[in-house]
Amino acid sequence: MQTIMQVINIWRIVAILYCLLSLFFNVVFSGVFAFLVLFSNLKTMAILQQNHYCVLPTLKWLVLSKFKQINLIDFVCSIVILIINQIFIFAGVSLFYFYVLFLVLICKSYYFSRNNNLIKLKKELCITNRIKRLITVGFIFGFVLFFVFQWLAFFVSVYFVYFVYILHFVSFIVLLLSFYIFVPVEKLISYSYVLKARRKLKCYSDLTIVAITGSFGKTSTKNYLYEMLKVKYDVLCSPMSYNTPMGVTKTILERLKPYHKILVLEFGADHKNDIKKLCNIVSPNISVVTSVGEQHLKTFKNVKNIIKTKYQIVEGTKSDGFFVTNLENKVCNSYYHRAQIKSFGVGKSQDCFCKIHSVQTTKQGIIVSGIINNENFCLTTKLLGEFNAINLCLALTVAYSLGVSVLDVENVCEHILPVSHRLQLKRLNNGAVLIDDSFNSNPVGAKCAVETLKLLGGTTIIITCGMVDLGEKQYGLNYQFGTLLKDVDVVLIVNNVNYKAISDGLFSVGGNNPTLFNSFIDAYNFALKYADDNATILIENDLTDSYIL
Repeated sequence: MQTIMQVINIWRIVAILYCLLSLFFNVVFSGVFAFLVLFSNLKTMAILQQNHYCVLPTLKWLVLSKFKQINLIDFVCSIVILIINQIFIFAGVSLFYFYVLFLVLICKSYYFSRNNNLIKLKKELCITNRIKRLITVGFIFGFVLFFVFQWLAFFVSVYFVYFVYILHFVSFIVLLLSFYIFVPVEKLISYSYVLKARRKLKCYSDLTIVAITGSFGKTSTKNYLYEMLKVKYDVLCSPMSYNTPMGVTKTILERLKPYHKILVLEFGADHKNDIKKLCNIVSPNISVVTSVGEQHLKTFKNVKNIIKTKYQIVEGTKSDGFFVTNLENKVCNSYYHRAQIKSFGVGKSQDCFCKIHSVQTTKQGIIVSGIINNENFCLTTKLLGEFNAINLCLALTVAYSLGVSVLDVENVCEHILPVSHRLQLKRLNNGAVLIDDSFNSNPVGAKCAVETLKLLGGTTIIITCGMVDLGEKQYGLNYQFGTLLKDVDVVLIVNNVNYKAISDGLFSVGGNNPTLFNSFIDAYNFALKYADDNATILIENDLTDSYIL
Protein backbone atom coordinates (compact mmCIF):
# COMPACT_ATOMS: atom_id res chain seq x y z
CA MET A 1 0.00 0.00 0.00
CA GLN A 2 2.84 2.35 0.90
CA THR A 3 4.56 1.58 -2.41
CA ILE A 4 1.38 2.44 -4.32
CA MET A 5 1.12 5.79 -2.49
CA GLN A 6 4.77 6.56 -3.32
CA VAL A 7 4.12 5.84 -7.00
CA ILE A 8 1.02 8.07 -6.91
CA ASN A 9 3.02 10.87 -5.29
CA ILE A 10 5.76 10.50 -7.89
CA TRP A 11 3.15 10.71 -10.68
CA ARG A 12 1.67 13.79 -9.02
CA ILE A 13 5.09 15.42 -8.94
CA VAL A 14 5.66 14.45 -12.58
CA ALA A 15 2.22 15.81 -13.54
CA ILE A 16 2.89 19.06 -11.70
CA LEU A 17 6.31 19.39 -13.34
CA TYR A 18 4.76 18.61 -16.71
CA CYS A 19 2.09 21.29 -16.19
CA LEU A 20 4.69 23.80 -15.00
CA LEU A 21 6.93 22.96 -17.95
CA SER A 22 3.99 23.28 -20.33
CA LEU A 23 3.03 26.59 -18.74
CA PHE A 24 6.63 27.78 -19.03
CA PHE A 25 6.78 26.88 -22.73
CA ASN A 26 3.35 28.42 -23.23
CA VAL A 27 4.42 31.72 -21.67
CA VAL A 28 7.77 31.81 -23.51
CA PHE A 29 6.31 31.01 -26.93
CA SER A 30 3.41 33.41 -26.40
CA GLY A 31 5.91 36.16 -25.63
CA VAL A 32 7.99 35.25 -28.68
CA PHE A 33 4.89 35.26 -30.87
CA ALA A 34 3.77 38.66 -29.55
CA PHE A 35 7.25 40.07 -30.17
CA LEU A 36 7.28 38.67 -33.71
CA VAL A 37 3.88 40.23 -34.47
CA LEU A 38 5.16 43.65 -33.43
CA PHE A 39 8.60 43.29 -35.00
CA SER A 40 7.24 42.17 -38.36
CA ASN A 41 4.86 45.14 -38.38
CA LEU A 42 7.20 48.02 -37.53
CA LYS A 43 6.79 49.34 -41.06
CA THR A 44 3.01 48.96 -40.81
CA MET A 45 3.02 51.07 -37.64
CA ALA A 46 5.06 53.73 -39.44
CA ILE A 47 2.58 53.84 -42.35
CA LEU A 48 -0.35 53.98 -39.89
CA GLN A 49 1.35 56.92 -38.17
CA GLN A 50 1.98 58.70 -41.49
CA ASN A 51 -1.71 58.26 -42.36
CA HIS A 52 -2.68 60.03 -39.11
CA TYR A 53 -3.88 56.70 -37.65
CA CYS A 54 -6.44 56.18 -40.43
CA VAL A 55 -6.84 52.44 -41.01
CA LEU A 56 -8.29 52.36 -44.56
CA PRO A 57 -5.29 53.88 -46.41
CA THR A 58 -2.99 51.74 -44.25
CA LEU A 59 -4.94 48.60 -45.22
CA LYS A 60 -4.69 49.56 -48.88
CA TRP A 61 -0.92 49.85 -48.56
CA LEU A 62 -0.78 46.55 -46.65
CA VAL A 63 -2.72 44.56 -49.26
CA LEU A 64 -0.63 45.89 -52.14
CA SER A 65 2.70 45.55 -50.32
CA LYS A 66 1.98 42.01 -49.12
CA PHE A 67 1.53 40.83 -52.72
CA LYS A 68 4.67 42.63 -53.79
CA GLN A 69 6.85 41.46 -50.90
CA ILE A 70 6.09 37.72 -51.12
CA ASN A 71 9.50 36.06 -51.18
CA LEU A 72 9.89 32.77 -53.07
CA ILE A 73 12.31 31.33 -50.51
CA ASP A 74 9.98 32.39 -47.68
CA PHE A 75 7.05 30.73 -49.44
CA VAL A 76 8.98 27.47 -50.09
CA CYS A 77 10.16 27.32 -46.45
CA SER A 78 6.56 27.65 -45.27
CA ILE A 79 5.37 24.86 -47.58
CA VAL A 80 8.16 22.55 -46.33
CA ILE A 81 7.17 23.24 -42.72
CA LEU A 82 3.53 22.40 -43.46
CA ILE A 83 4.51 19.15 -45.20
CA ILE A 84 6.62 18.13 -42.17
CA ASN A 85 3.67 19.06 -39.98
CA GLN A 86 1.35 16.76 -41.94
CA ILE A 87 3.84 13.88 -41.77
CA PHE A 88 4.06 14.25 -37.98
CA ILE A 89 0.27 14.27 -37.74
CA PHE A 90 0.01 10.97 -39.63
CA ALA A 91 2.77 9.52 -37.44
CA GLY A 92 0.90 10.52 -34.29
CA VAL A 93 3.89 12.32 -32.78
CA SER A 94 3.55 14.19 -29.46
CA LEU A 95 2.50 17.82 -29.24
CA PHE A 96 6.06 18.87 -28.39
CA TYR A 97 7.10 18.54 -32.01
CA PHE A 98 4.80 21.48 -32.67
CA TYR A 99 7.08 23.60 -30.50
CA VAL A 100 10.07 22.46 -32.56
CA LEU A 101 8.28 23.42 -35.76
CA PHE A 102 7.19 26.66 -34.19
CA LEU A 103 10.84 27.49 -33.40
CA VAL A 104 11.71 26.84 -37.05
CA LEU A 105 8.86 29.07 -38.18
CA ILE A 106 9.92 31.78 -35.71
CA CYS A 107 13.50 31.74 -37.04
CA LYS A 108 12.26 31.86 -40.64
CA SER A 109 9.77 34.64 -39.89
CA TYR A 110 12.35 36.66 -37.95
CA TYR A 111 14.85 36.41 -40.80
CA PHE A 112 12.44 37.56 -43.52
CA SER A 113 10.78 40.18 -41.30
CA ARG A 114 14.20 41.57 -40.45
CA ASN A 115 15.14 41.85 -44.12
CA ASN A 116 11.82 43.59 -44.85
CA ASN A 117 12.28 46.07 -41.99
CA LEU A 118 15.82 46.89 -43.16
CA ILE A 119 14.28 48.67 -46.17
CA LYS A 120 14.45 52.27 -44.96
CA LEU A 121 11.39 54.46 -45.00
CA LYS A 122 11.58 58.13 -45.91
CA LYS A 123 9.94 58.92 -42.60
CA GLU A 124 10.85 56.45 -39.91
CA LEU A 125 8.49 55.39 -37.12
CA CYS A 126 8.42 58.06 -34.41
CA ILE A 127 8.13 56.47 -30.97
CA THR A 128 5.46 58.73 -29.49
CA ASN A 129 3.39 57.99 -26.40
CA ARG A 130 0.58 56.79 -28.65
CA ILE A 131 2.88 54.34 -30.43
CA LYS A 132 4.17 53.11 -27.05
CA ARG A 133 0.57 52.44 -25.99
CA LEU A 134 -0.15 50.65 -29.28
CA ILE A 135 2.95 48.47 -28.85
CA THR A 136 1.94 47.62 -25.27
CA VAL A 137 -1.64 46.70 -26.19
CA GLY A 138 -0.44 44.80 -29.28
CA PHE A 139 1.99 42.75 -27.21
CA ILE A 140 -0.64 41.91 -24.57
CA PHE A 141 -3.25 41.05 -27.20
CA GLY A 142 -0.81 38.87 -29.19
CA PHE A 143 0.39 37.17 -26.01
CA VAL A 144 -3.14 36.33 -24.79
CA LEU A 145 -4.25 35.20 -28.25
CA PHE A 146 -1.37 32.78 -28.68
CA PHE A 147 -1.55 31.63 -25.03
CA VAL A 148 -5.20 30.59 -25.47
CA PHE A 149 -4.58 28.85 -28.79
CA GLN A 150 -1.68 26.88 -27.36
CA TRP A 151 -3.97 25.36 -24.68
CA LEU A 152 -6.59 24.64 -27.32
CA ALA A 153 -3.86 22.91 -29.31
CA PHE A 154 -3.81 20.13 -26.73
CA PHE A 155 -7.26 19.20 -27.97
CA VAL A 156 -7.02 20.15 -31.64
CA SER A 157 -3.28 19.86 -32.18
CA VAL A 158 -3.72 19.20 -35.90
CA TYR A 159 -4.52 22.86 -36.48
CA PHE A 160 -1.85 24.46 -34.29
CA VAL A 161 0.94 24.90 -36.84
CA TYR A 162 -1.60 25.91 -39.49
CA PHE A 163 -2.81 28.61 -37.13
CA VAL A 164 0.76 29.88 -36.59
CA TYR A 165 1.45 29.71 -40.33
CA ILE A 166 -1.62 31.78 -41.22
CA LEU A 167 -0.90 34.35 -38.51
CA HIS A 168 2.61 34.77 -39.88
CA PHE A 169 1.15 36.24 -43.08
CA VAL A 170 -1.76 38.15 -41.53
CA SER A 171 -0.07 39.23 -38.29
CA PHE A 172 -0.96 42.84 -39.10
CA ILE A 173 -4.56 41.91 -38.20
CA VAL A 174 -3.43 41.45 -34.59
CA LEU A 175 -1.89 44.93 -34.71
CA LEU A 176 -4.98 46.55 -36.24
CA LEU A 177 -7.31 44.78 -33.80
CA SER A 178 -5.13 46.09 -30.97
CA PHE A 179 -5.47 49.56 -32.47
CA TYR A 180 -9.28 49.32 -32.58
CA ILE A 181 -9.46 47.89 -29.05
CA PHE A 182 -7.66 50.95 -27.73
CA VAL A 183 -9.48 53.59 -29.82
CA PRO A 184 -11.95 54.56 -27.04
CA VAL A 185 -9.05 54.99 -24.60
CA GLU A 186 -7.12 57.09 -27.14
CA LYS A 187 -10.15 59.36 -27.54
CA LEU A 188 -10.35 59.83 -23.78
CA ILE A 189 -6.63 60.60 -23.61
CA SER A 190 -6.92 63.10 -26.49
CA TYR A 191 -9.90 64.76 -24.82
CA SER A 192 -7.99 65.03 -21.54
CA TYR A 193 -5.18 66.86 -23.39
CA VAL A 194 -7.73 69.22 -24.91
CA LEU A 195 -9.19 70.00 -21.48
CA LYS A 196 -5.72 70.64 -20.06
CA ALA A 197 -4.90 72.99 -22.97
CA ARG A 198 -8.15 74.92 -22.48
CA ARG A 199 -7.51 75.25 -18.75
CA LYS A 200 -3.97 76.48 -19.38
CA LEU A 201 -5.14 79.10 -21.89
CA LYS A 202 -7.60 80.51 -19.32
CA CYS A 203 -4.59 81.51 -17.22
CA TYR A 204 -3.23 83.59 -20.14
CA SER A 205 -5.87 86.30 -20.40
CA ASP A 206 -3.47 88.78 -22.06
CA LEU A 207 -2.27 86.31 -24.69
CA THR A 208 -3.03 87.23 -28.32
CA ILE A 209 -3.69 84.13 -30.43
CA VAL A 210 -3.20 84.17 -34.20
CA ALA A 211 -4.50 81.17 -36.20
CA ILE A 212 -3.55 80.64 -39.84
CA THR A 213 -5.17 78.24 -42.29
CA GLY A 214 -5.42 77.77 -46.02
CA SER A 215 -5.14 75.13 -48.73
CA PHE A 216 -1.52 76.18 -49.24
CA GLY A 217 0.90 78.75 -47.87
CA LYS A 218 -0.07 78.49 -44.20
CA THR A 219 3.27 77.18 -42.87
CA SER A 220 5.26 79.80 -44.82
CA THR A 221 2.96 82.62 -43.69
CA LYS A 222 3.18 81.41 -40.08
CA ASN A 223 6.99 81.44 -40.20
CA TYR A 224 7.15 84.87 -41.85
CA LEU A 225 4.78 86.31 -39.25
CA TYR A 226 6.84 84.84 -36.42
CA GLU A 227 9.99 86.52 -37.75
CA MET A 228 8.19 89.88 -38.03
CA LEU A 229 6.56 89.76 -34.60
CA LYS A 230 9.58 88.65 -32.59
CA VAL A 231 11.35 92.00 -33.14
CA LYS A 232 8.84 93.50 -30.68
CA TYR A 233 7.17 90.65 -28.74
CA ASP A 234 7.89 87.36 -27.04
CA VAL A 235 6.24 85.03 -29.55
CA LEU A 236 5.53 81.30 -29.53
CA CYS A 237 5.06 79.69 -32.93
CA SER A 238 3.88 76.10 -33.40
CA PRO A 239 6.82 74.05 -34.74
CA MET A 240 7.02 72.55 -38.24
CA SER A 241 3.54 71.50 -39.39
CA TYR A 242 1.94 71.00 -35.96
CA ASN A 243 -1.54 71.78 -37.26
CA THR A 244 -3.75 68.96 -35.92
CA PRO A 245 -5.72 69.00 -32.63
CA MET A 246 -2.95 67.00 -30.94
CA GLY A 247 -0.25 69.16 -32.50
CA VAL A 248 -1.94 72.34 -31.27
CA THR A 249 -2.53 70.99 -27.75
CA LYS A 250 1.06 69.73 -27.58
CA THR A 251 2.33 73.20 -28.51
CA ILE A 252 0.21 74.80 -25.77
CA LEU A 253 0.96 72.25 -23.05
CA GLU A 254 4.70 71.82 -23.67
CA ARG A 255 5.89 75.14 -25.11
CA LEU A 256 3.64 77.99 -23.94
CA LYS A 257 5.29 80.00 -21.12
CA PRO A 258 4.00 82.90 -18.95
CA TYR A 259 6.27 85.42 -20.70
CA HIS A 260 4.77 84.78 -24.17
CA LYS A 261 2.61 87.63 -25.45
CA ILE A 262 1.56 86.18 -28.82
CA LEU A 263 0.81 82.60 -29.87
CA VAL A 264 0.92 81.86 -33.61
CA LEU A 265 -0.77 78.60 -34.62
CA GLU A 266 -1.33 76.76 -37.86
CA PHE A 267 -4.73 75.12 -38.40
CA GLY A 268 -4.71 72.20 -40.85
CA ALA A 269 -7.70 70.38 -42.31
CA ASP A 270 -8.15 67.38 -44.57
CA HIS A 271 -11.65 66.39 -43.47
CA LYS A 272 -14.94 68.23 -43.14
CA ASN A 273 -15.25 70.32 -39.91
CA ASP A 274 -11.59 69.89 -38.93
CA ILE A 275 -11.19 73.66 -38.43
CA LYS A 276 -14.25 73.77 -36.18
CA LYS A 277 -12.66 71.14 -33.94
CA LEU A 278 -9.51 73.25 -33.68
CA CYS A 279 -11.50 76.40 -32.89
CA ASN A 280 -13.22 74.50 -30.08
CA ILE A 281 -9.76 74.04 -28.55
CA VAL A 282 -8.41 77.53 -29.29
CA SER A 283 -10.54 80.55 -30.13
CA PRO A 284 -8.19 82.95 -31.98
CA ASN A 285 -8.10 86.73 -31.64
CA ILE A 286 -6.81 87.01 -35.19
CA SER A 287 -7.48 84.61 -38.05
CA VAL A 288 -5.74 84.40 -41.43
CA VAL A 289 -6.79 82.47 -44.53
CA THR A 290 -3.98 82.33 -47.10
CA SER A 291 -5.91 80.75 -49.99
CA VAL A 292 -8.54 78.13 -50.67
CA GLY A 293 -8.28 75.67 -53.54
CA GLU A 294 -8.27 72.07 -54.69
CA GLN A 295 -6.36 70.25 -51.99
CA HIS A 296 -7.13 67.01 -50.07
CA LEU A 297 -10.09 66.32 -52.38
CA LYS A 298 -9.75 62.61 -51.67
CA THR A 299 -10.88 63.16 -48.08
CA PHE A 300 -12.92 66.36 -48.47
CA LYS A 301 -14.83 64.76 -51.40
CA ASN A 302 -15.62 68.12 -53.04
CA VAL A 303 -14.56 71.78 -53.09
CA LYS A 304 -17.74 72.89 -51.29
CA ASN A 305 -16.67 71.01 -48.18
CA ILE A 306 -13.25 72.69 -48.34
CA ILE A 307 -14.85 76.14 -48.62
CA LYS A 308 -17.20 75.50 -45.73
CA THR A 309 -14.51 74.03 -43.48
CA LYS A 310 -11.95 76.81 -44.07
CA TYR A 311 -14.54 79.50 -43.28
CA GLN A 312 -14.98 77.99 -39.82
CA ILE A 313 -11.83 79.81 -38.72
CA VAL A 314 -13.60 83.13 -39.36
CA GLU A 315 -16.67 81.95 -37.46
CA GLY A 316 -14.45 80.79 -34.60
CA THR A 317 -12.57 84.09 -34.24
CA LYS A 318 -13.45 86.20 -31.20
CA SER A 319 -15.93 89.00 -31.92
CA ASP A 320 -13.46 91.73 -30.90
CA GLY A 321 -10.72 90.26 -33.09
CA PHE A 322 -10.08 90.61 -36.81
CA PHE A 323 -9.64 88.56 -39.97
CA VAL A 324 -6.97 88.88 -42.69
CA THR A 325 -7.21 87.22 -46.08
CA ASN A 326 -6.03 87.11 -49.69
CA LEU A 327 -8.45 89.01 -51.93
CA GLU A 328 -6.74 87.64 -55.06
CA ASN A 329 -8.28 84.28 -54.23
CA LYS A 330 -11.94 84.07 -55.27
CA VAL A 331 -13.06 82.05 -52.24
CA CYS A 332 -11.12 84.19 -49.77
CA ASN A 333 -12.67 87.28 -51.38
CA SER A 334 -16.11 85.86 -50.61
CA TYR A 335 -15.01 85.23 -47.00
CA TYR A 336 -13.95 88.86 -46.72
CA HIS A 337 -17.40 90.12 -47.70
CA ARG A 338 -19.24 87.55 -45.55
CA ALA A 339 -17.25 88.04 -42.36
CA GLN A 340 -19.13 89.46 -39.39
CA ILE A 341 -15.92 90.71 -37.75
CA LYS A 342 -13.38 93.38 -38.67
CA SER A 343 -11.53 92.28 -41.82
CA PHE A 344 -8.40 93.29 -43.73
CA GLY A 345 -7.76 92.39 -47.35
CA VAL A 346 -4.45 91.79 -49.13
CA GLY A 347 -4.11 91.99 -52.90
CA LYS A 348 -3.86 94.28 -55.91
CA SER A 349 -7.30 95.92 -55.85
CA GLN A 350 -7.95 99.44 -54.59
CA ASP A 351 -10.00 98.41 -51.54
CA CYS A 352 -7.19 96.31 -50.05
CA PHE A 353 -5.82 97.39 -46.68
CA CYS A 354 -2.45 96.08 -47.90
CA LYS A 355 -2.21 96.80 -51.62
CA ILE A 356 0.52 95.18 -53.72
CA HIS A 357 1.79 97.47 -56.48
CA SER A 358 4.41 95.20 -58.01
CA VAL A 359 6.27 91.92 -57.58
CA GLN A 360 9.73 91.79 -59.13
CA THR A 361 11.13 88.29 -59.56
CA THR A 362 14.90 87.84 -59.73
CA LYS A 363 17.30 84.92 -59.38
CA GLN A 364 18.11 86.17 -55.87
CA GLY A 365 14.49 86.39 -54.72
CA ILE A 366 11.34 88.48 -55.00
CA ILE A 367 10.94 92.20 -54.29
CA VAL A 368 7.44 93.21 -53.22
CA SER A 369 6.37 96.85 -53.16
CA GLY A 370 3.04 98.35 -52.16
CA ILE A 371 1.17 100.42 -49.62
CA ILE A 372 -0.39 99.52 -46.28
CA ASN A 373 -2.69 101.99 -44.54
CA ASN A 374 -1.27 104.83 -46.67
CA GLU A 375 2.32 103.85 -45.82
CA ASN A 376 4.65 102.64 -48.57
CA PHE A 377 6.68 99.45 -48.19
CA CYS A 378 9.31 97.56 -50.19
CA LEU A 379 10.13 94.00 -49.10
CA THR A 380 13.40 92.69 -50.53
CA THR A 381 13.66 88.95 -49.88
CA LYS A 382 15.60 85.77 -50.62
CA LEU A 383 12.34 83.95 -51.29
CA LEU A 384 11.39 82.41 -54.62
CA GLY A 385 7.90 82.24 -56.09
CA GLU A 386 5.52 85.06 -56.82
CA PHE A 387 2.85 83.51 -54.56
CA ASN A 388 5.12 84.30 -51.60
CA ALA A 389 4.31 87.98 -52.15
CA ILE A 390 0.78 87.33 -50.86
CA ASN A 391 2.08 85.27 -47.93
CA LEU A 392 4.51 88.03 -46.94
CA CYS A 393 1.82 90.71 -47.16
CA LEU A 394 -0.61 88.65 -45.08
CA ALA A 395 2.07 88.41 -42.39
CA LEU A 396 2.87 92.12 -42.80
CA THR A 397 -0.80 93.06 -42.29
CA VAL A 398 -1.05 91.12 -39.02
CA ALA A 399 2.31 92.42 -37.74
CA TYR A 400 1.45 96.01 -38.69
CA SER A 401 -1.94 95.75 -36.97
CA LEU A 402 -0.15 94.58 -33.81
CA GLY A 403 2.18 97.59 -33.80
CA VAL A 404 5.27 96.41 -35.70
CA SER A 405 6.60 99.20 -37.93
CA VAL A 406 7.00 98.87 -41.69
CA LEU A 407 10.71 99.64 -41.34
CA ASP A 408 11.17 96.72 -38.92
CA VAL A 409 9.32 94.39 -41.30
CA GLU A 410 11.47 95.51 -44.24
CA ASN A 411 14.64 94.78 -42.25
CA VAL A 412 13.34 91.36 -41.22
CA CYS A 413 12.39 90.37 -44.77
CA GLU A 414 15.98 90.78 -45.96
CA HIS A 415 16.99 87.87 -43.72
CA ILE A 416 13.93 85.56 -43.97
CA LEU A 417 14.89 82.17 -45.39
CA PRO A 418 12.57 79.82 -47.29
CA VAL A 419 10.75 77.17 -45.28
CA SER A 420 12.51 73.83 -45.63
CA HIS A 421 11.50 71.89 -48.78
CA ARG A 422 9.27 74.73 -50.02
CA LEU A 423 10.94 76.35 -53.04
CA GLN A 424 14.20 76.15 -51.12
CA LEU A 425 17.23 77.13 -53.21
CA LYS A 426 20.42 75.06 -52.83
CA ARG A 427 23.75 74.97 -54.65
CA LEU A 428 25.13 71.52 -55.51
CA ASN A 429 28.84 70.64 -55.40
CA ASN A 430 29.12 70.77 -59.19
CA GLY A 431 27.68 74.30 -59.30
CA ALA A 432 24.17 73.33 -60.43
CA VAL A 433 21.15 74.97 -58.74
CA LEU A 434 18.61 72.79 -56.92
CA ILE A 435 15.08 74.03 -56.17
CA ASP A 436 13.70 71.84 -53.40
CA ASP A 437 9.89 72.01 -53.46
CA SER A 438 9.40 68.46 -52.23
CA PHE A 439 7.21 69.02 -49.15
CA ASN A 440 3.95 68.77 -51.09
CA SER A 441 2.33 70.06 -54.25
CA ASN A 442 -0.82 71.82 -55.38
CA PRO A 443 -1.94 73.35 -58.70
CA VAL A 444 -0.95 76.93 -57.77
CA GLY A 445 2.35 76.04 -56.14
CA ALA A 446 3.36 73.61 -58.91
CA LYS A 447 2.76 76.24 -61.59
CA CYS A 448 4.83 78.78 -59.69
CA ALA A 449 7.63 76.25 -59.14
CA VAL A 450 7.84 75.50 -62.88
CA GLU A 451 7.89 79.25 -63.65
CA THR A 452 10.77 79.65 -61.18
CA LEU A 453 12.63 76.75 -62.84
CA LYS A 454 12.33 78.43 -66.24
CA LEU A 455 13.35 81.80 -64.76
CA LEU A 456 16.62 80.44 -63.38
CA GLY A 457 17.30 78.89 -66.78
CA GLY A 458 20.23 76.81 -67.97
CA THR A 459 19.57 73.14 -68.57
CA THR A 460 16.19 72.69 -66.86
CA ILE A 461 15.43 69.37 -65.16
CA ILE A 462 12.34 68.45 -63.15
CA ILE A 463 11.91 65.45 -60.85
CA THR A 464 8.27 65.00 -59.90
CA CYS A 465 5.63 62.50 -58.90
CA GLY A 466 2.83 64.96 -59.62
CA MET A 467 0.05 65.88 -57.22
CA VAL A 468 -1.78 63.34 -55.06
CA ASP A 469 -4.76 63.25 -52.71
CA LEU A 470 -6.97 64.99 -55.29
CA GLY A 471 -9.74 62.41 -55.66
CA GLU A 472 -11.58 62.38 -58.98
CA LYS A 473 -9.73 65.51 -60.18
CA GLN A 474 -6.28 63.98 -59.83
CA TYR A 475 -5.91 62.95 -63.49
CA GLY A 476 -7.17 66.29 -64.84
CA LEU A 477 -5.03 68.47 -62.58
CA ASN A 478 -1.91 66.41 -63.28
CA TYR A 479 -2.69 66.56 -67.01
CA GLN A 480 -2.73 70.37 -66.75
CA PHE A 481 0.51 70.21 -64.80
CA GLY A 482 2.03 68.16 -67.63
CA THR A 483 1.20 70.89 -70.16
CA LEU A 484 3.34 73.33 -68.14
CA LEU A 485 6.44 71.19 -68.72
CA LYS A 486 6.64 71.75 -72.48
CA ASP A 487 9.85 73.81 -72.37
CA VAL A 488 11.57 71.79 -69.64
CA ASP A 489 14.62 70.01 -71.05
CA VAL A 490 14.48 66.82 -68.95
CA VAL A 491 11.30 65.49 -67.29
CA LEU A 492 11.77 62.68 -64.78
CA ILE A 493 8.65 61.14 -63.23
CA VAL A 494 8.88 59.13 -60.01
CA ASN A 495 6.38 56.28 -59.52
CA ASN A 496 3.60 55.53 -62.00
CA VAL A 497 0.80 56.98 -59.81
CA ASN A 498 0.56 60.08 -62.06
CA TYR A 499 2.78 59.06 -64.97
CA LYS A 500 -0.03 58.69 -67.52
CA ALA A 501 -1.70 62.01 -66.63
CA ILE A 502 1.54 64.03 -66.72
CA SER A 503 2.85 62.38 -69.89
CA ASP A 504 -0.53 62.79 -71.65
CA GLY A 505 -0.50 66.50 -70.81
CA LEU A 506 3.12 66.84 -71.89
CA PHE A 507 2.54 65.06 -75.21
CA SER A 508 -0.55 67.20 -75.93
CA VAL A 509 1.68 70.30 -76.18
CA GLY A 510 4.56 68.58 -77.98
CA GLY A 511 6.84 68.28 -74.96
CA ASN A 512 9.83 65.98 -74.50
CA ASN A 513 9.32 62.31 -73.70
CA PRO A 514 9.34 61.85 -69.88
CA THR A 515 11.38 59.12 -68.19
CA LEU A 516 9.78 56.95 -65.49
CA PHE A 517 11.65 55.85 -62.35
CA ASN A 518 10.54 53.63 -59.48
CA SER A 519 12.38 55.61 -56.82
CA PHE A 520 13.39 59.20 -56.20
CA ILE A 521 17.05 58.26 -55.64
CA ASP A 522 17.26 56.66 -59.10
CA ALA A 523 15.71 59.76 -60.70
CA TYR A 524 17.99 62.10 -58.75
CA ASN A 525 21.15 60.20 -59.70
CA PHE A 526 20.00 60.23 -63.33
CA ALA A 527 19.44 64.00 -63.14
CA LEU A 528 22.96 64.59 -61.83
CA LYS A 529 24.37 63.07 -65.05
CA TYR A 530 22.72 65.88 -67.03
CA ALA A 531 23.40 68.63 -64.51
CA ASP A 532 26.38 70.78 -65.41
CA ASP A 533 27.28 73.98 -63.58
CA ASN A 534 24.64 75.82 -65.59
CA ALA A 535 21.76 73.43 -64.84
CA THR A 536 18.71 73.95 -62.64
CA ILE A 537 16.97 70.96 -61.03
CA LEU A 538 13.46 71.26 -59.58
CA ILE A 539 12.17 68.62 -57.15
CA GLU A 540 8.39 69.06 -57.25
CA ASN A 541 6.66 67.03 -54.51
CA ASP A 542 7.74 63.73 -53.04
CA LEU A 543 5.53 60.73 -52.35
CA THR A 544 5.02 59.48 -48.82
CA ASP A 545 5.87 55.88 -47.92
CA SER A 546 2.21 54.93 -48.45
CA TYR A 547 2.79 55.11 -52.20
CA ILE A 548 6.05 53.17 -52.11
CA LEU A 549 5.63 49.38 -51.89
